[in-house]
Amino acid sequence: MTVALSRTGWSLLGHELRRRRGALWRLAGWSVLEVVPTAASGVMLAWAVDDGFLRGEVGTGLAWLGGLAVLMVAGALGARRAFGSLADVVEPLRDAVLTTVAGGALRRAIAGTDRPGTGAVAQLTAQVEAVREMTAALLMTVRRFGFTVAATLFGVTVLSPVLALVVLPPLVLALLLFWRLLAGVAPRSRATMLAAEATAQASGTVLGGVRDVVASGAEERATAELQAAVTEQARAERRLARLESVRIPVIALGAQVPLVAVLVLTPWLVGSGTASAGEIVGAVAYLTASLLPVLDALVKGVGSLAVHLGVVLHRLSESAAVTPVAEPADPGRPHGHDLAVRGLTFAYGVHADPVVRDLDLDIPAGEHLVVVGPS
Repeated sequence: MTVALSRTGWSLLGHELRRRRGALWRLAGWSVLEVVPTAASGVMLAWAVDDGFLRGEVGTGLAWLGGLAVLMVAGALGARRAFGSLADVVEPLRDAVLTTVAGGALRRAIAGTDRPGTGAVAQLTAQVEAVREMTAALLMTVRRFGFTVAATLFGVTVLSPVLALVVLPPLVLALLLFWRLLAGVAPRSRATMLAAEATAQASGTVLGGVRDVVASGAEERATAELQAAVTEQARAERRLARLESVRIPVIALGAQVPLVAVLVLTPWLVGSGTASAGEIVGAVAYLTASLLPVLDALVKGVGSLAVHLGVVLHRLSESAAVTPVAEPADPGRPHGHDLAVRGLTFAYGVHADPVVRDLDLDIPAGEHLVVVGPS
């Protein structure tokens, strides 16, 4: 199931992201600028302690801290500009996915393999918008995690290679455990998504035909069908939540275990001259102020985002990948028609306000228009 999700779901997203390499490279460039203060923070803090405060040279210590403050301003600029590059990626992505999914829904209806309903509306509204939101959150968090971890490991290695050997193994084990957990989350997340679609379809059917339900005395049956769909969705969401709670130990292994190890080894590191007091302070700053927050965001947020995004993309790709039925050749039948509407007005009753008034619309042959939103 995990392999299938990765192949059929992520290929849809990958195709669209490859078309926006320029924006992605700009995003990466601004991300490098953003993590410059992170890479320098522990080192400059160590220098401030060792060369400044511990020697009684307060001015030197403050000068190093002032230099770090200047770098933080540059990092803030990088973070701000990164959001502009992100918008250049996800906004066109949403439109492209919407076009793909709308085309699939129309082809299914034309081919007779499915009929338009609230399930398709849920895909065109909630699920496509979810792709946009989750892709944006995933890109921002993953790129921050990747660049921050690289900056942290660089800084710790500059401080002391021995400290890097203390930090790196638990972090690698935590990431491997995290990857393993994602494999179990994917099937349960897909089950939750399908249950939500079933609930939307059941509620749309019941509420759309409420007059017929009442007229035929089928209230209890309709209520039971809707209740069954809601119950199944709740059950699927509980199963998913129980599995996701297992991720909490990953944070402890990746960030807190190295912190404890550094503190426990501090007497030996300082006593043997392997690391100075300032370098220990810098390493602790890297672990608590840099590594711990991004690992926590990755495990608690990105894990769910990545799995849910993969499931949504897989579902949308299933809906889009429909082969249209070939129509029989008819030499006398014209191919392709433009659709033109002029002055169209529509209301649901004689005294109701029109929902459409004096509409002029032109749709060229081969194109389609989908209007979606709250009804």
